[in-house]
Amino acid sequence: CGALGLEVCMPFPLCWNECREFIVKLQISRPKFQLLREHIRTLTALGSNWVYGEPWPQEKFVPVYYKISVETDECLILMNATPDNVFLHPGHASNSFVPIRCSSLNASIDMPSVRWGAIFSNIGFQVDFSDMSASVLPGEGTSLDGLLGGQSGPTPFLLCHDMQLSGNYLYHYTFQPAFVDNFSMSVNGNGLTGVMQPYYLSVLNTLKC
Repeated sequence: CGALGLEVCMPFPLCWNECREFIVKLQISRPKFQLLREHIRTLTALGSNWVYGEPWPQEKFVPVYYKISVETDECLILMNATPDNVFLHPGHASNSFVPIRCSSLNASIDMPSVRWGAIFSNIGFQVDFSDMSASVLPGEGTSLDGLLGGQSGPTPFLLCHDMQLSGNYLYHYTFQPAFVDNFSMSVNGNGLTGVMQPYYLSVLNTLKC
């Protein structure tokens, strides 16, 4: 990325058991992300390790509401579309890429932890894209450096002036047959243009998160 800024606000009110609101703001200029399936698994395992262990006793529990926001400009998300979701060397014939570019990407996540002894958590999220484009780039004869920095590239199969993803993820802390996790998401777009070919479908079908 070109620049990275982090702002954290963690107030501690002078009142017993008063709910705290922790705010984390992350600002990234010209970021480039590459997502592999193993990256998602590693981040998921990291989150599980953070919440692992016995719950706090009631006399030590402090209700906290976490609000996390991320603001970016000139964002590039590079997703590998290979059958095994492994990154082979640039130019390998088995590599296919799905680059997603947008002039700005803003995301917000709300994570409440305000009830002692809660059996589930409900996380809300919202992601806003501006001037987004998505394309498919075959691996054969492709230079990764050219993909990341070159001016010429593949023709986008999806263009959108504005797009918003919003929803929530409800998950339980423990497994019980009667507990059902739930993930819901709505997608809204403005100025959407798309071109679909059988080859695009075959590449997108290999994406795994």
